[in-house]
Amino acid sequence: MEDMGVISFCLGIDILYNQDKRVIHFSQQGYISQILQRFHMASCYPTSTHMEGLSPFSNLHNKGDTVNFPYGSLIGFLMYASICARPNIAFATNKLSQFLENPNSTHWNVAKRILKYLKGTSDLGLTFQASSSDMRLHVDVDWPSDPTDQISISGYCVFIGNVVALWGSKKQNSVALSTTEAEYMALAYGIKEVLWASNLINESGLHINKPIPTLNHNRAAVFMANNSGSTKRAKHVDIKYHFVKDIIEQRDIILEHCSSKDMAADILTKPLDTHKFEKCKDMLGMSSRNMLDHPPCGGD
Repeated sequence: MEDMGVISFCLGIDILYNQDKRVIHFSQQGYISQILQRFHMASCYPTSTHMEGLSPFSNLHNKGDTVNFPYGSLIGFLMYASICARPNIAFATNKLSQFLENPNSTHWNVAKRILKYLKGTSDLGLTFQASSSDMRLHVDVDWPSDPTDQISISGYCVFIGNVVALWGSKKQNSVALSTTEAEYMALAYGIKEVLWASNLINESGLHINKPIPTLNHNRAAVFMANNSGSTKRAKHVDIKYHFVKDIIEQRDIILEHCSSKDMAADILTKPLDTHKFEKCKDMLGMSSRNMLDHPPCGGD
């Protein structure tokens, strides 16, 4: 076995490490450059955001001419970026992936806009410090999200210190009858992921402090989860979602309310205007690799 020194690249992820400051930065600048060249977008003009308010996502279900462009291939490349180091494009990519069977020009143009956004922010990524073992979870939902089937989208983000380490944006499995029910179902989705992440880290020999703070901005859902008894509002909810109550009683997590303006998972559930998008991106702890010399303070 040969020692090749400090790792700098792995599976499309650029890794920059400052041993003195105990800081590591993950980005995909090289991978994004390859995507831009592959789809002949290397000379395109960059954009500051890839989603403006409700447009163009509100038009995605409109029928149009089927395109002959490599739409599926592009979405595959974007999805890999969205799960490695670019949580800020996870919602848009997940939304576009729902139209792989019959994409039209609207879908193709939205996908190209994401490429333009990536070009202007190619060095953006995640910077982690070794100073914190605190973990927290943000959970949000957009109810109802899809105008065709009225199914909501759940979003969660798991933080280690002040930087997101695990995230997801996913359509729920069934129609929720209220915002409270949708948020409660989203909590089950997010809590399963944060428990898996904390167990994985503990098995590696590190320690995650418990209970893990879990934040949600729906007061009724927080009350329903924290109340060990049954309520009329929850009696029809599938029993598999009620494991949330058990996890809270076991003190693995502590569920708290937070205001909508402090909900980082908003970026994973719905299209946002530029101001809100940038704020959520900053809350995720995303930064340029140039910030490695001046990293943000770790911890909460």
